[in-house]
Amino acid sequence: MLQNYLKIAWRSLWKNRLFSTVNLTGLALGLTASLLILEYVSFERSFNTFHPKLARLYRVLMQPQSGSTQSSSAPGVILRANFPELESYCRIAEGLGNGMVRVAEKTIREDKTIYADASLFHLFQFPVQSGSVSELNKPRTVGLSLREAEKLFGNAAAVGQPITVDNQFGKTEYTVALVYENMPENSDIQADIIFSMATLANPSVIKDNSWVDPAGVGAQFVTTYVLLTPQAEALRAEQKFNQLLKTLPTGSTDQIRLQAVQFQHLGASLTDSFTTFGNLGFVYLMSGIASLILLIAWFNYVNLSTALVSKRSKEVGVRKVIGAHRFQIIGQFLGESIILNIIALLIAFVVVDVLQSPFNALIQKNLSLSVLFDSHYWLYAFIFFLAGIGVSGFYTAFALSGINPLLSLKGGWLKSGKSWLRQSLVLFQFSISITLIAATFIVYQQLHYMQRKNLGVTLQQRLVMQGPEVGRDSTFLTRTAGFRNALSQLPFVTAFSSSGNVPGSGFNFSTENVLRTDQSSPDQKTSFAVLICDDQFFKTYGISLASGRSFTKSETEKSWGDVHAFMVNEATADKLGYSPSAILGKTVLFNGQAVEVVGVVKNYHHLGLKEAIQPIVYWPQQNTTYLTAEISTDHVHEHIQQLKAAYERYFPGNLFSFYFADEHYNRQYQTEQQYSSLFTLASGLSIFIACLGLLGLAAFSAEQRTKEIGIRKVLGASVLQISTLLTRDYIKLVAIALLISIPLVWVTMDRWLEQFAYHVSVQWWVFAEAGLLTLLIALGTVSYQSIRAALTNPVRSLKSE
Repeated sequence: MLQNYLKIAWRSLWKNRLFSTVNLTGLALGLTASLLILEYVSFERSFNTFHPKLARLYRVLMQPQSGSTQSSSAPGVILRANFPELESYCRIAEGLGNGMVRVAEKTIREDKTIYADASLFHLFQFPVQSGSVSELNKPRTVGLSLREAEKLFGNAAAVGQPITVDNQFGKTEYTVALVYENMPENSDIQADIIFSMATLANPSVIKDNSWVDPAGVGAQFVTTYVLLTPQAEALRAEQKFNQLLKTLPTGSTDQIRLQAVQFQHLGASLTDSFTTFGNLGFVYLMSGIASLILLIAWFNYVNLSTALVSKRSKEVGVRKVIGAHRFQIIGQFLGESIILNIIALLIAFVVVDVLQSPFNALIQKNLSLSVLFDSHYWLYAFIFFLAGIGVSGFYTAFALSGINPLLSLKGGWLKSGKSWLRQSLVLFQFSISITLIAATFIVYQQLHYMQRKNLGVTLQQRLVMQGPEVGRDSTFLTRTAGFRNALSQLPFVTAFSSSGNVPGSGFNFSTENVLRTDQSSPDQKTSFAVLICDDQFFKTYGISLASGRSFTKSETEKSWGDVHAFMVNEATADKLGYSPSAILGKTVLFNGQAVEVVGVVKNYHHLGLKEAIQPIVYWPQQNTTYLTAEISTDHVHEHIQQLKAAYERYFPGNLFSFYFADEHYNRQYQTEQQYSSLFTLASGLSIFIACLGLLGLAAFSAEQRTKEIGIRKVLGASVLQISTLLTRDYIKLVAIALLISIPLVWVTMDRWLEQFAYHVSVQWWVFAEAGLLTLLIALGTVSYQSIRAALTNPVRSLKSE
């Protein structure tokens, strides 16, 4: 019996090849898009889930009075804590150890480094392949990932071997204490080199960097993780930490917050205010788009299947007359639905394999179908898939099995009924398509606005070189001056500066201790960003001054404690209660140090348009973390080679690495670029699938109304009149779909734009363009069938009457 059902189902699908092809294509495309998006969603949902102690792991956050949390924590509080709720803790400092790593004659630049306590391997599941975790408690010891160990030592054993590291703390010898397996890609903690945290407690290593105190209460560079006991309550532990914080002589009114590690990647909900690594809204958005595309494909199936009622009414009537039960007929049609969906799913697997590489390039992830099983999200998707097959298949089966056999056999013609349902589904499809198209236009507008807006800083033609780490000895300042002089001799270099950071990469640090001399305590709600730079920084980046002057060279050569002049931006002057001209010459307390304001910088977008312009303090120092050269645009490759030669001559042993400031700055808009690409693909795919259904419906409508068209032509109707007759219903549907999509897009996209401090506004013409584009595509789809039907010889359609 089952074999007979399958055979009949296959024959029916083959007989109605046009409708089967349209359905199969739509379902395959919908499933392909859904599988690719599901890979990304599953990957994001799988972050940190492999840690066995995940339920007891928490990240310590600090929450100022302003309400926004920051991942830099108060490790000193945790060190002083002696609570039964606390089983263990781990401190992690990222980025401090980046620099040059040398083993024998091999030198590499490594940026994935952290300082951490040995307890890292107790809290988190990072299996150790060789060596001893306890050795990482000692100063000047290091752990290497398997990837890093092979890079440095090849096939030789790494444990016990020495390595030399040149970073901001100078040259330090380390001993390899252990080798651990490569950290999974779905881990928020990523490091190929782990330096022992005890190293930072050694004065001979950190030298004159007195700000480095991993045991300090206000260590902004440290993130702390705690492991609570199985019986502990996070809220109670958090309260105890805050009680202890109040007893410490910090004067801070910040609050400690414990964030569950299971939520630190995406957050607990869309309203979660805690700092996260990922974007939960983007995950939900992609899930929604995948579901909508698949729904459009299933709506096509329901539309076309119910439209075939008149064609298959005799078949159903004959089956009922010879004794077939309704449930047998339902089983037959449901079998057709299952076969079609399974074939579409198999095609989708093949297409996903073909498109995997370009999709990975788009989202910049290394994904595959195997990622689907790294989280439980695949189960929800599978249930949704089965529900979709069931609902669409059962509805179609019940509709077709309910045909009255007497009516179907008597006249052989039956209206396909339920036209209101088909119109509703088409309306829904076009509403989705217009919504996605309009959203695409708005996202593109915002992206174009951010990339084209006058930032107040010039980034084009600025080549940023990573500063030297090796060779910071007594000759370093002399060699730096020689390098600067060598660049001034190059005709293609028009400006040069050194700084602790550059636009688009953040600041050196932040502080709340910037006060007027008549101010007794800092405003806890105001955080001032600090940027260390030389006297040529503003000239090199084309940053204008609102008043006053820039630094002199001699001011940038003084030691930190001897600095008595600095610059601020307009936002800082405003926060301190001065105009840009009135603040000149005023003495300001900077972390207790009296400093005179000698210049005010015009506000510019140092961090991009997502963030409001912060109050910034510019501190004069010859910091060589970044070296920026303004170069001419001709013969760029040759110019870079000359810069490299000069760099290696004055800083031997350092690897020359660089990037262009404008390209680096625009990378912060990567998420928005992905939004734009995603919406473009999704809107294109959704309207293509919807138009596949329209094509089938138009063909069916033209076939159903063949005799009517013939009569109209005999009575004198023109081709244009008949074409209009067949297409006007679709014009109405597009117009109604546009009205439905306008409020939806307006509200959601206006809310999305609010996350940008500087953004475009939603314009009415966006909806007009989206509606017009959808209408033209829809008309183009149905016009072929309409014109074809209108041009048919009426004799052919009427001769059977």
